[in-house]
Order: sequence, then structure tokens, then C-alpha cells
Amino acid sequence: MTSKSRRGHAGTATIFAFVVVLLSSCGGSGKTTTPPSSGPPTIAAPISTQPTTAPADTIGPTSAPSAAASAITCTNMTGSVTYDPPVRSSGSAPETQVFRLHSSRCTATGSSVEVAAVTLTATIHRPTNSCASLLVSTPVTLVATWSPSSIRPSVASFSGYSIGTSGGHAVYNLPNAGGSVTVTGSFVGADRGAHSMGSAISTMTLSRIIAACASPGGMSGDTIVDGTATLS
Repeated sequence: MTSKSRRGHAGTATIFAFVVVLLSSCGGSGKTTTPPSSGPPTIAAPISTQPTTAPADTIGPTSAPSAAASAITCTNMTGSVTYDPPVRSSGSAPETQVFRLHSSRCTATGSSVEVAAVTLTATIHRPTNSCASLLVSTPVTLVATWSPSSIRPSVASFSGYSIGTSGGHAVYNLPNAGGSVTVTGSFVGADRGAHSMGSAISTMTLSRIIAACASPGGMSGDTIVDGTATLS
């Protein structure tokens, strides 16, 4: 998820206003000969028939360089967001929000591994599908599937998220202020991914989100136009 995310935190006043409105509307083949020796004959060492072990810095059947202790940043992420069931002004049913994002601009550090692309799936479960519940920080599970597939997937567990603004558009930031994150699989860095972060910019402005929640069918989806994710 970009530097744009930092600007999202600058819209504190806008978020407070958003809260008020919401609450009120509710990854050569020739041979060589050896000269005879005058010494005693030598005995060749036996050839081992045991299978060899792949070097520690390889993974998967293609022996791609390991990404375990390295870091990665992916930019220009785009994709979609779905809400099931749709979010409503005063919804009361359990709701699941899913981000499905893709990027082909990933750069790894601390490893020679090359990443062609990543697909990210971030899932958020909420107790209710009310519009106001979007502002309540909830744990987020992010799964990164890498290309080539010889790189193990990464799973990041964030303590929560926050919503900011950028140019009037809603921005989802990971983790929440003062929050934490752990990563397993590839790109965990030196501390299990504790410095991982991300952001995703929506096409929706805050006023459009409120209007979509109030519509007869509720808000069932959104589009992400840009984002950045760093695992480290």
C-alpha cells in the first residue's frame, strides 16, 4: 500500500467530521591421462548414494532464492473491495469485507529473489454491517501470493486498520495507529514482519460512502485505484 497513505493521516479533521455524520445517520571431450605413480596404489573415495540436500537459501522445486528473511515493497496496487452482506446505514448482520489487489511492481531487498507480481487478499470481519462500523478498527488478515509460485506465500496479521483521506477519497491504512503486525512465510524481515505496513486508496469519497450506505441496496463494493504494501 504509498507515500500517499501518509497524507491520509493528515485528514484528521475530515475523519472527525465523517464520524459525526455517520453516527448521526445511523507479494575437448578428450580424455586426460594421469602419469603412473611410483608410490603405493591409492583407493578412490566411495561415491555417496545418499540424496543431496538443497542449499539453505533455496525454496520450492525450482530452487528459487529464499525470501524468508528479506523484505519487499509493492506499489501501484489496484483491485476491488466487496462487502457481504452490503453495508447499510443501520445494519445489524455480521459482515465480511474483502480486498483483492494486484501489483506487478514489487522490489525485494536483502535477497536476490525476483518477484514478478503479487496478489493480495485482505479480510476483515465485523460484528455488524452498519456504515458506522467501518470506522471501528478490527483485526486484518492479509495473504500475499507471489509470482513465481516457487516463493512461499506470506500471511500478515495486523492488529487493526484506520481510515484517512487523500484528495477527499477514503484511504485504508495498515496497521492502525499504535498497532502491531506479524508475518509468516516469505518476507518476514529480521523481526517477523514487525515493520510491515500498507495503504489502499478508494474511488469513494466519504460523502459517497455515506450515500451508498443509505441507498436501498446498501454498499456492496468499492474500487481501489492505488495502493502500496511493504512486508519487512
